[in-house]
Amino acid sequence: ITTPQLSNDLEMNLPTPKKNQSPAPPPKVNRITVAANGRITLNDQTFELPALKQTLLAMKASDPDTSVVVRGAAGVEYAPVISVLDVLQQVDITKVGLVTETVQ
Repeated sequence: ITTPQLSNDLEMNLPTPKKNQSPAPPPKVNRITVAANGRITLNDQTFELPALKQTLLAMKASDPDTSVVVRGAAGVEYAPVISVLDVLQQVDITKVGLVTETVQ
C-alpha cells in the first residue's frame, strides 16, 4: 500500500527579533507602607491621606502606568490599609500589589 505525499502550503508571518533595541528599563514601583500605628509612608516619606491623594494624582498625571505596592504591618488594623486602597481607586491607579507580613 502506498499513500500519496500530502503537501501543506501554509504561510506564516512570525515575529522577528529587533536588533539594536535595548530592553526597556524596569518600571518604577512606588511603595506605600502602613505602620502598626497607622502612619502612612510613600517611598519613605510620611503622608496624611489628603496629601497622599494629591501626590498620587501628580504621579498618575506624569506617568499613566504608575504602579504601587501596599504593605501593611503585621499588627495594623484594616481601616488604614483600606483607606489607602480607597485613595488609590479614587486616583485611578490600577497597578496595585499587596505585601503581607506573617505574624510569628
